[in-house]
Amino acid sequence: MPDNKKAVDVKTVNEQFYRAFEKRDLDAMGRVWKHSSEVRCVHPGWDVLVGWDHVRGGFERIFRGVEGFRIALGDITVHQSGSLAVVTLTEHLMGQTTGGSFDAMISATNVFEVSRDGAWRLIHHHGSPIIRSEIAGAARAPMVH
Repeated sequence: MPDNKKAVDVKTVNEQFYRAFEKRDLDAMGRVWKHSSEVRCVHPGWDVLVGWDHVRGGFERIFRGVEGFRIALGDITVHQSGSLAVVTLTEHLMGQTTGGSFDAMISATNVFEVSRDGAWRLIHHHGSPIIRSEIAGAARAPMVH
């Protein structure tokens, strides 16, 4: 399969992941993820979830805690080589919980692997919050890593 076709397939599965997320559809989420003890997921502020059962449980917890939300995606980049693909993007999450509304920007990385049946499956999702300055144009102190 040509690499550009593989990249399109990866982008489609990535979109299916976010559609399942937005609709709070665990069955659809299960069709996107590889069901393995090796998959990992890190939601902003959470510990690492390891294994499909824990990853599924994490999404179940999120879905129970929100009354509805929308996810707008931006800055999507697909890097594919062989049987692995990495998608980097920005998630803009907006929605309602029982405690009020939320509006968050997340930098996300999704890693996909080709399964035995030739379908791309999500094996790793990592989301980190993007801290937005309250004051436009505020100077930031230099950071040392």
